[in-house]
Amino acid sequence: MRALAAQSDAHHHERTLPTVNSHLNLEGASDQINSQLAKLPPKRGIVYVDGPSGAGKTALLEDFAASTTGAVLVDATGRSAEEVADQVMRAIGVSYGDFRSIQALTSLVDDLVFDRKFDPRIVVVTNTQWAGKRRFTDEPLGVAAGGIVGAFSRRSKATNIRLVVEVDSEVYDLSPRNRNPILLAPAHDVVRLSPTRCRRINARP
Repeated sequence: MRALAAQSDAHHHERTLPTVNSHLNLEGASDQINSQLAKLPPKRGIVYVDGPSGAGKTALLEDFAASTTGAVLVDATGRSAEEVADQVMRAIGVSYGDFRSIQALTSLVDDLVFDRKFDPRIVVVTNTQWAGKRRFTDEPLGVAAGGIVGAFSRRSKATNIRLVVEVDSEVYDLSPRNRNPILLAPAHDVVRLSPTRCRRINARP
């Protein structure tokens, strides 16, 4: 009887656990962004927003950046990791002269924070799945998980910078780097086809 009761309690516990990765509508996703930003660890200051094309990720993050104090927006479309780094530094208002290493850029921000000359920032990076100028490229990985984004994420507490980054796992899968992303539900007017369904359609004469 005790075993059955314990098993029943375990099943009940599983059913009532919050599902961080459940698909959200735009309003729910916006609330979840703020909630996750408030709980980020000092060495992983990044929130990923994922979902299929047409779900509204970019529009959501543009609205979030426009309505959030201290937030800046960088669009990664067609840009390399180096170009995104330059855009981020410009957006946060930090000149970096002839420095070329990511470590040097983060150190500049560290020093400004230490001297109390840098207010907290939220860097919002959209369209990382479309980074780079070639179709077959690893730029989405370099932009969304490496480069300036990865460096500021690891030094979030020291730099006073937190990040919100748009990804699309259907276009470029970052797993397992994009842990616990906020998932947007597909748009109602977007038809999703399984790979099997696509093969059947393509095979028709």
